[in-house]
Amino acid sequence: MFTLFDLIRLMSPLIGAIIGGAVGGEHGIAYGILGALVGGFIGLRLGALPTKLMIRSARNDFAPLSIPDLEDKLVDTGWTPNLILMELKARGENVDKHLPFVLSLLKHNDLHCRTKGYAALLSAFPDIAKSLKGYNPTNSAEVCRQALDRETKAEQAAS
Repeated sequence: MFTLFDLIRLMSPLIGAIIGGAVGGEHGIAYGILGALVGGFIGLRLGALPTKLMIRSARNDFAPLSIPDLEDKLVDTGWTPNLILMELKARGENVDKHLPFVLSLLKHNDLHCRTKGYAALLSAFPDIAKSLKGYNPTNSAEVCRQALDRETKAEQAAS
């Protein structure tokens, strides 16, 4: 899944390299190359900043909550499940018991819920996400259900 944060992280080094190269290029080719490298490195660091700040803000929001409170927030559709699952993991909780909930999101009629569920699957259950070849949350709910059913049948046959 490609997010705005991914776009920022991707574009920042490029923009930094262009600006650094242009500024350095005023003083010659060697400085232009050096400026592009330095600008790209600075852009790489700055591009990661929004993601880090968002995660820090979420962790600060979650800090006063107990584990049962976090688990209650997990099923509240207003919250982002992958961040809550990652917080539970960071606190040493076993998140495997929440897999049925995440899988239910992957089958949901609402595109937004399927997208949240897929993000949760990617961050909390990466091995399962890799095994879901062909699943795309932007497909129709019926296509998503069929992809999950195919994978479930394949797993049962392999067992």
